[in-house]
Formats: sequence, C-alpha cells, structure tokens
Amino acid sequence: MNWLEAGREQVDDSEAAVVVSAVAGMGGVGKTALALQAAHQARARNWFPGGILFADLRGYSLDNATQVDAVADQFLRALGLKAKDLPSTLEEKLDAWRLALDDLAAQGRPLLAVLDNVRSPGQVRGLLPGAPHRALVTSRHTLSSLPAHRIGLAPLTPDEAVALLDKALRVGGTGDDRVTRQPGAASRLAELSGYLPLALQIIAALLRDEPARELDDQAHELENVRTRLEAMTYDGEDGGGYPLVVRASFELSYQHLNDSQARAFRLLAAAPGGVVSTTAAARLVDQPLAESRRLLADLARAHLLRPVATAPERWSMHDLIRLFADDLGRYHAADDQRDVAVARLLDHYLTTAKAANTHLRVDHEPDSLFHNREEALAWLEAERTALVAAATSAEAGHHSVGPELSFALGQYLTWYRYFEDAIAVATAAAGILRESDDRRSESVALNNLGLALLQARRFGEAIQAYSQSLEICRDCGDRGGEGAALGGLGATFAEVGRFDEAIQSQTAAVEILREVGDGYQECAQLGNLGLTLQGVGRFNEAIDAHLTAADIFRAIGERRGEGEALANVGLAATRIGQFKKAIFFYHAAVSIFQEIGDQYSRGQALNNLGVTLRGAGRFSDAVFAHGAAAEIFQEAGDRRSLAMAFGNMGLALAGGEQFDVAISCHSAAAEIFGETGDHHSEREAVKNLAISHNELWRRKKPQTANLLVVSHLWQTDDLPRSHGRRAHASDPAEQEPQKP
Repeated sequence: MNWLEAGREQVDDSEAAVVVSAVAGMGGVGKTALALQAAHQARARNWFPGGILFADLRGYSLDNATQVDAVADQFLRALGLKAKDLPSTLEEKLDAWRLALDDLAAQGRPLLAVLDNVRSPGQVRGLLPGAPHRALVTSRHTLSSLPAHRIGLAPLTPDEAVALLDKALRVGGTGDDRVTRQPGAASRLAELSGYLPLALQIIAALLRDEPARELDDQAHELENVRTRLEAMTYDGEDGGGYPLVVRASFELSYQHLNDSQARAFRLLAAAPGGVVSTTAAARLVDQPLAESRRLLADLARAHLLRPVATAPERWSMHDLIRLFADDLGRYHAADDQRDVAVARLLDHYLTTAKAANTHLRVDHEPDSLFHNREEALAWLEAERTALVAAATSAEAGHHSVGPELSFALGQYLTWYRYFEDAIAVATAAAGILRESDDRRSESVALNNLGLALLQARRFGEAIQAYSQSLEICRDCGDRGGEGAALGGLGATFAEVGRFDEAIQSQTAAVEILREVGDGYQECAQLGNLGLTLQGVGRFNEAIDAHLTAADIFRAIGERRGEGEALANVGLAATRIGQFKKAIFFYHAAVSIFQEIGDQYSRGQALNNLGVTLRGAGRFSDAVFAHGAAAEIFQEAGDRRSLAMAFGNMGLALAGGEQFDVAISCHSAAAEIFGETGDHHSEREAVKNLAISHNELWRRKKPQTANLLVVSHLWQTDDLPRSHGRRAHASDPAEQEPQKP
C-alpha cells in the first residue's frame, strides 16, 4: 500500500496534480485483486469520505466493452442521482459527473474511482477526476500517454506464490496443510504455474475438490508443456465474472493484436532459449530492425512480452504466455512460414557465431561483423544462452545447423569455462552427425566433447569420448583428427596419473600434427606434453616444450596460447627453484592476458606468480599478486580458485610475519573448503591456520597488519563463501599447474 499512500500525498490543490495511479501487468497477474485491496484499505483509513466507486470497463472483451456513458450513469447513480434525472447525452453526463466532483471537493469529501480493465486512455479520459479526488486504473497495457503514477505488477516471488497456494487451500477453515507437509511439491506447483495468481487460484480450486490428492500428483499433471495450459482450467468464474481459465485470460490480450503483432507474437515463441535480442527477432519476423523494434515494444506494452531489465535490446516471455504463443504458432505454422522463420534465425546465429569465433585465436581486421575481439566476446556473452539453446534444439538438427553452431561455439565455451554448455552442444552435435553418418565431423564433435569433459574433471567420460574419436579418425585416415584425439587422451591420462601413457600419446600427437602442418594444435599439444613432463619431474624437457610452443604461437599471432605457454615456463622454472626466471615469464604472461582481456587466465598467472614470489622471499609482492588474483576469481565466480588464492595469500602473509592477517585468510580458506566438502584441503588450511596462530602466540607481540594489502575483500567479518581447491603447502613447488 506504500505506493497508494505516496500517490495520495502528492495530491495538492493545483490543476496539474497527478491524481491517477495506473496498475499494469499481464493477464492473470492480479491487477484487479490489488486494486480492490487498495480500495478496501483506503476505505478503512477513511481517506475518501466522498466514497469509492468501481467500474469494470471490460476493455479486452470484443463485444462487451463497457462504454463511457454507461460508467458515467453508474457513477452518477452511486452519488445519488435518480435514474429519471440522468442526462441523455454523453457530454451532459460527463458535465454532471464533473459538477458532482466539484460539489464533493467543496465539501472536503474526496472520492476514489477504480476503473478496472481499461484498454486505452480514451476509454476513461472523460471519467478521470481532478484533485483532490483520485482514480486507480488497471490495464494490460502500459497506458503511457495517460498522466499517471504507474505501477508495473509482476508475477509473485516463489515464496509469495507458495504462501498464496497455502492460503487458498485453507480458505474456509479447511485445515488443509498439504503445502506445509509437501513443501517441495508446493514449490514445484508454484513454478509450473509461472508464479501467476490466476493459475495458482485455479490449481488451488482443483486441489480443494480433491482434498486427498497429493501435490506431487498435481505437479506431475502439469509437467507436460503441451497440455499444461489445458490443465489450468476450472469450471466457473471468478468474482468479476471472468472464466477461471488461464488460456482464456491470455486470449483476451491476444485478440486485440493486429496481424503483424500477432504473427510476431507467435513466431517469438519459436526462438530457442527464451530470450531474444532485437536483432535476432528482426531476422525471425523478417522485418527491418526499426519495424521489429516497434513490434516488440507493442507486445511489451500489451504485457505479452517483457524487456529484460539487465540486458538492453533483449526480450523474454512469461513461461505460460510462451506456451500459449507456441500453441498458436504451431496452429498457424503454415501461414506464418514458421520453419522458414526459424531457419532464418538459426542462420543468423551461425553466421554471427562464426564471425565471432574468428576473433578468439588471432587479432582480426575490421572486415567482418565485429571490429575486434572485445565486440565479438561481448556478443557471445550476451547471446550465450540463446546460442546454446539453438545448437541443442530439435530445429537445429532438422536444419543441419546444430553441429556447425557447436563447432563455432566450442572454443569460446571451453576457454571461458562454460563447461556444461560445451558438453551439451558437443553431445548434441555428435548425436546429429552419428545419425547422418558423417564420421569425420562426428570425430570432431567427440573431440570437443572430450575437451569439455576433461575441463569439467569428468575424466572417465573424457577418455571414452577421445577414444571413440581416435577410432573414427583411424578408420577414416584422418591424421589431423588422430593427432588431436591422441593429445586429448594424453592430457586426460595425465590427470588420472597414467603418466607413461600420457607422454606416449602426447608425443605421438605432436609428431602427427607437425607432419600435417597444424601449428596451432601442435603448440597446444606441446603445452600439454610439457605439463605432463613436469608431473614426472622432467622439468628441463618441459621448459623446452613450452618455449617451443610459445615461439610457434607468437609466429602465428596466437596471443592467448603464447601467454599460456610462457606461464607454464614460469611454472616449471619455479619447481626447480629458478625463481628469477619464473618471475620474468609470469610477468610476460600476465601482460599478454591483460592485453587480450582474458581476466581468468590473468588471475591464474597472478596466483602462480604469487607462489613464485613467496619462494623468492618477496612476501609483500606475493600478497599483492594473490590479492589481485582473488578479486578476479571472485568476479568470475570461480570459488575453487578463490579459496586457493586465500590459502596462498595466508602463506605469503605468514612469510612476511603478518600472522594476524594470515589467520583471517586461512580461516576463510578452511571454511570454504569445509562448505564444499573438500575435507583434505580443509585440513591443510586448518594446519596452516594453526601454524600462524602458534607463531603469533610464540612471539607474544601481535603484528600490526597493513590491511591495505588485503583490501575490502578480506575483512574478517565479510569473507566470501567460495568453493575451494587443494590448499597450498609452504613449498612453492607444490602449486597446481595452469593448463590451457
């Protein structure tokens, strides 16, 4: 009620005072219920001694819309005018209405007029009162031309929806406690109802008729998206005389769209992922960008579409409205040329994703859709959900776009750690290609799948994917594919401690890729071979492999690969105590990652640099390196690496005898590891914590810590809660390797 009270306080004696509040929202969201509740509370507070008048304009009914003169008659009769004295023309009625309002104002008796279900400002403009009176208007449209204080009504929150369901089941003192007894099923029902009050009201009515029915059973009935709307139907009407049918509620809004708007509404339901950009929508509806933006804005004003608040030029539908639109779209598929429209959209995604992918390996001249890497990455980030949905959709398989889109996205998804998305698109591509008997392309998809599984640490599945790819490549005589599969197998073998097999596979991979002239893949496999050699203590051979890879990457302009190779040189040099050399190469890697905007890799290099600086006795520099890394990991949401950075920072602080601040860092690391179930790392962090406590106590002179080195991120009472990875011991040689 705060909005009504605030609006009331704005009213003054000037003619320009805004005295109208407009509540707008999609069908079934509870606009009328909110308006009536507000009116009841206003009456209880005696805000409107002149009375509270209510009229349903039925603006969304094709044949029963209430006319202005009928509302004027209704209001005049409510104010005491007898039927025989009612004026005969609309203008005379509105004049009488204004005179009545003036009389009430002179008596100090303001009134509230509630005008429900208004479709356009023209329906109510002559009825809107002036100060000190007020009007409350509800509509499915935003009514932006109306001078009003606007309230946008969204669906309920999950907790509110469950509470509404519980309250509805208990109406009349039934004592129905199914919601409290079955909270999980109640939450699922609320979710399937789209948190929409009308849908929840219908579900509650159905459940009241069957008091013995389990909520899980009702939820199961709603799981099928093709029949969900039909299930949200109850015989009878609500208090306003409207049917208790979700589809009918949406139909009231849909039937007022013009042909272009209706076609766009139906086609938008076919867009994969649930969120579509203005540009993508323009391709879908096959209209110029400006016209498409107008159509989208029209649908948003009707609350059949909504702009995404956090992403400009992007649009989404409420889940139930999307089902409604999709049903209509399938029915009108031939007229709308739905298949052609979806193919057009998928082609847009594929063409643009391919252009973006060209920017991920080398600097690109402004001769494509993107001028630079930053633009390409920004587009990929913004469209990721839609792109993944498109690549895994049934339509993508039918239009043969899925595998190509998967290949265009694979590098981006794995580099930027969207492993589950990478697994999904590669799995879908492999399945489509297997069905079409495209063996060579299937092997590529399996290789991409193996890489995503490897990085997601699902090693058994990764070995299986790489082995299948290797078998196909050997059968087809694909030497380049064979080299890539062997390299992937080698990297996975190394992760599970099968080092001899790893070195054998990776060495063979490097030879094959050099033979076929694939410099990029040769470098990648040299890097993996170098890491495996480090794992078995052959550090000088590892350094040679990493430096060779860095040289080739530099020659072909692959800056990210060069940075990874240099960081791995730093890792190997650290492990044999060559700290000065390691620091040099880590700094070079950090600079490259900063230059290309790869913050995550920069964070890994900084964290490893910090360990090396600690080994060299440069504790203050180490603390700053770990701090910078931790900020990057927190922003990226990588809680494992964040926990590792905390542990390393604690060790560096302890090395500099700042034991009190070290205690804070080790405490954070221990708590994080404990929360994530990594009890081995938790024990290591607790051990380091105990050492710092012991040193602080032994010296009997608590350190005055320089809190600037840990910044706001590491205050004792505001430590991030993060996933952890293995805590680092004091020996810098025990740090985890950074992998490409």
